[in-house]
Amino acid sequence: MQVQAVEGSAGVYRALFEHSPHAVLLVDAGSLRVLRANDAAVAQYAYRREELIDLPLDRLWPCARDALSQLRTGTPAGKSLQTVWRHLRRSGEALDVEVRLHELSFGGRPALALHVDNVTDRAFSTALLEAQNRLLDLVARGSALALVLEELVFAMERLSNGMIGSVLLLDDDGRHARHGAAPNLPPPYRQATDGLEIGPHAGSCGAAMHFDRLVVTTDIALDPLWDDDFRSLAQSHGLRACWSMPLRSIAGKVLGAFCMYYREPMTPSERELRLVEAGAAVAAIAIERDRSDRTLHEGESRLRAIVDHAFALVWLKDAEGRYLMVNRRFEEATGVPAALALGRTDRQLFTQALADAHSAHDRKVLESGKPAEYEEQLAHRDGGHSYFTVKFPLLRPDGTAYAVCCVSSDITERKRAEWQLHSVREEERLRISRDIHDQLGQMLTVLRLNQSLLIRSVREAHALDRDAVAAQLESMEELVGQLLTSVRRIVTELRPEVLDTLGLTAAIEWQGEDFSRRTGIACTLALPGGAVETGMERATALFRIFQEALSNVGRHSGASQVQVELRRDGAFVEMRVTDNGRGFVPEEAPSASLGLRGMRERAAMLGGSAIISGVPGEGTTVTVRLPAD
Repeated sequence: MQVQAVEGSAGVYRALFEHSPHAVLLVDAGSLRVLRANDAAVAQYAYRREELIDLPLDRLWPCARDALSQLRTGTPAGKSLQTVWRHLRRSGEALDVEVRLHELSFGGRPALALHVDNVTDRAFSTALLEAQNRLLDLVARGSALALVLEELVFAMERLSNGMIGSVLLLDDDGRHARHGAAPNLPPPYRQATDGLEIGPHAGSCGAAMHFDRLVVTTDIALDPLWDDDFRSLAQSHGLRACWSMPLRSIAGKVLGAFCMYYREPMTPSERELRLVEAGAAVAAIAIERDRSDRTLHEGESRLRAIVDHAFALVWLKDAEGRYLMVNRRFEEATGVPAALALGRTDRQLFTQALADAHSAHDRKVLESGKPAEYEEQLAHRDGGHSYFTVKFPLLRPDGTAYAVCCVSSDITERKRAEWQLHSVREEERLRISRDIHDQLGQMLTVLRLNQSLLIRSVREAHALDRDAVAAQLESMEELVGQLLTSVRRIVTELRPEVLDTLGLTAAIEWQGEDFSRRTGIACTLALPGGAVETGMERATALFRIFQEALSNVGRHSGASQVQVELRRDGAFVEMRVTDNGRGFVPEEAPSASLGLRGMRERAAMLGGSAIISGVPGEGTTVTVRLPAD
């Protein structure tokens, strides 16, 4: 997963505008009045900044309108033109300058950016600009911060006269400075400044970071910003003067300091001040880019770790369906390694039918720009699996989707359990329907037949045989009684009233006694003295499993005794049903044994378990554990 960082570009260019060694004027294209001016322009024209703002350009450039018209008319598309013109300082002093023109939009209106170079300072400015460009190119290519800072110091030293450069980086605690680059400072002095605590008496560099301003020390021996120990250390290494500029982030936070040392007491010239400002600007850009890259890398690493350890499958595709990222679970489930998946589409990795289904869903999400949920199939090493998939688009600032992210959870086992539970319920429905057909249906048929005979005999007979009519009515009354008994039994089997009124313990006790009465198999109950507290859904599941277990004992085990235990075990309710019958190995039971499967599925659906264990000749045990809450 790779992300290109573009945020902050406007701030970077704003920093370059403000700290550029060249005068830069931003001018309204219609009125030709100055909108913005950088520090170099203020110094070059000798105006105060507030005087420059809204100043007619012809005060600086007498032939400005004609010259700009000529330049704009002759500017090829996508190019900038430069030539030499005569400008005026505030005092009236003439300057020969080189002007480069760029047309742009500022605040929603046409504007002109004028880059103005004093030709008399061409060599220095050109060399400084080239150095800045080389250094910014290193930053743009992601070079290591240590390399960029060292190259910066070398470049500034080459452009100065006897200067020794140094870059210090401020720790996250905002109190201590660390060595960044100082290839020509004496090693003992460099080591002493590594870990320097900044403050008003910590030398030019420490004071610049403390006060957040340019600090100039023309003579270290006399400057109170240097405490005695630090002053002695600098003098012992032949350092006599130093000026330092704080390095600031786009947000204005102090990041460190760019320091210039000299071996003789001296005052900085205008060129040297430009040099320290330019060096500080590039160093700040490099440091902030490095911190942004490290933050981005750490964020990506955290996200990668979270995604890779997620139980779900996670993948990312571009708008053309090419995989941009897959997590470890995707690799494990599909058997497709990331190296093979990245850059390929579903059609290149899976069957056409599967690929078409996935692509159709992806297109819907990309076109709608909204998340959606789907049930999809995905090829595993062991065959097709069902997945619940959430797909959502990644959007550009303008709202258009450029990628789709998918998070998929395997629901194969859940669907299999649902189908098995459905089968169990169907078996229960079949059993109930048979009971109704075989018992209630037959009784109702006989009752109707008797009723028809009685009606016919009454209609056809001239004299009623009271004994015969009474006998038929008695027979019908007996059938109605049997019918009511059967109805009560079926209703009770569906859901015993005692389960709702007295709870699980009483229902199991009643079912055990009823089982013994019907089958003659002794049922020993070990039940808690009070009620077992659990939800109705769990109580119903335990009761149904108990019914199924007794049914299996009665039909298959050949047992003479059943032992039943119900207890609360911490956060669980446990029920154990053990018989002394012929026993069996559950793994050898027919695969179509819905009774055993139904017990397991009922427990699993509620977050519990049903374990059926047996030994041939020694009986069978069913152990059920369900969460109590």
